[in-house]
Amino acid sequence: ARRSEMIEHLCAMPPIKPALDGIIEHYGPEKVAEVTGRSKRLITQSDGQQRLETRSPRTNQSETDQFMDGRKPILVFSDAGGTGRSYHASLDA
Repeated sequence: ARRSEMIEHLCAMPPIKPALDGIIEHYGPEKVAEVTGRSKRLITQSDGQQRLETRSPRTNQSETDQFMDGRKPILVFSDAGGTGRSYHASLDA
């Protein structure tokens, strides 16, 4: 009985988000420039609803530009999205 209760308790727990999704959810997509190989991502909106966002290689370029221009203060990149690019950030606040 205790084993069944434990399994039921574990199954009722919310899933653990991947680190990248957790960072984007915490800081918001308006602050995080994502340069990865992902073609889709789930964005949690302020009302708790999720929407599926489609991404393309152009999206990566746009995100890079927004980071480099200072419009997005956080950059997260992977080998798949950021290979061959150079990123520079100012430490000015």
